[in-house]
Amino acid sequence: MILLVPGKEVANMSHFNLSRLSRIPSWFFGCSYLILIPVFALIFTFFADDFYHTTAKYESYLKADEEEILSLLKESIIQSCITKYNSLQIPASSPFLNWNRMRLYGLKYKDGEFSFAIIETDTPSAYRTRPGILRYQFSLLYPRISKDDNSSRMYAVGYENNEIRDLDIISKLLPINRKYSEEDQSKDMGFIVLSNLLEKKLQAWARATAGFPAQSSGTYWRLLYLSAMTITTVGYGDILPITTRARLVLGGEAVLGIVIIGLFLNALARQSSEDKESRRKEALRGHLRAQYHEWRRDLVSACLRGMNGDYSIDSKLEEELVDFKRFRQYFSGDDKQRWYDVLNGLQSNEQFLEDILVISDLFSQQVNYALGTIQTENKKALAILTRVSQKPYLLKNLDVYSGDPVKYIGQYVFEILGMFSVINGYLDDDFIETAIRQL
Repeated sequence: MILLVPGKEVANMSHFNLSRLSRIPSWFFGCSYLILIPVFALIFTFFADDFYHTTAKYESYLKADEEEILSLLKESIIQSCITKYNSLQIPASSPFLNWNRMRLYGLKYKDGEFSFAIIETDTPSAYRTRPGILRYQFSLLYPRISKDDNSSRMYAVGYENNEIRDLDIISKLLPINRKYSEEDQSKDMGFIVLSNLLEKKLQAWARATAGFPAQSSGTYWRLLYLSAMTITTVGYGDILPITTRARLVLGGEAVLGIVIIGLFLNALARQSSEDKESRRKEALRGHLRAQYHEWRRDLVSACLRGMNGDYSIDSKLEEELVDFKRFRQYFSGDDKQRWYDVLNGLQSNEQFLEDILVISDLFSQQVNYALGTIQTENKKALAILTRVSQKPYLLKNLDVYSGDPVKYIGQYVFEILGMFSVINGYLDDDFIETAIRQL
């Protein structure tokens, strides 16, 4: 039977989740933070009418939409003129009253009505019988629907320029389309045919001027800007949520942005700390390897002094014998007597033995410091270096070694310098240096 302790299980799960979270690199959080900006902007487009844009009517995209609408209006008027007169020439007192010489501009929306201006261009002043600029107003309140075409509607147009001399000029400039009945046509009124597409553009433009440009061009880029301002918690306030849904999503993005940027900074700090610790450990490992090679050189020097019976040694030979393969070759086989000479020298001069124990104890301290500083998970390397650090202490203090110190110290030195194991014999590599590299 397995008994589950709830508190302990929750703690273990929490530790596991935090451990996994701590392994996520900082670039992941940074990329997630940036990706959320266009993702939330796309989400906002599904309820773009829930945002009020305080500066919408001042943006350049609105002017571009206005020019497009006026261009479509002029095309619609020209089509009506061609249908009515079979020409762009308007039947009027001036022979220059022609839609090729006229331009629409100044589209406005106020109190449910649209207005625009018509200006005559390239008309000689001698032939002008009316002011150069004529202004008209049209309303979308009373559309006329064609019986034959459901794709468009016709709207009546009134005028607001009191200086017009010919009252029928409006009906001539903006004639009724033949698709529609002429029974209600008046001399002081004109008509414009709006396709469903153009009507939608007008309504979208009107809403944009009122601060709701969801159906106008550039919507996604405005919402992308809103998303960036929200996730960074800058919040200029030029785009405002006006529904609970929009406020909740905007608030969620802001909170999520704070959480992710916090995780990003935490991962960045952890990564920086780990990099610094890694460099420190690498420096410590390099220092320990250098100390290890120095220790081997000192042991070789002690062996050569014992073999020679004095402190005079061959420095070149000392450098060669630091390599464990060269050491084996020099003190084994037919040259094994050289090793017996070393042991006899150590036996005759206890100072040599003391030197070996001192330098081994110094290296042991270096190993202990490294093991206490580097938190290694390599059990094999930890076991090898622990034995290396403990051996000098055992040689000095255990009674089992005190009866014949030369024998045990000599065996210890040969194992280190010749990479020799009583159990496995000669080894193929320097297991101590390998253990240091694996820390």
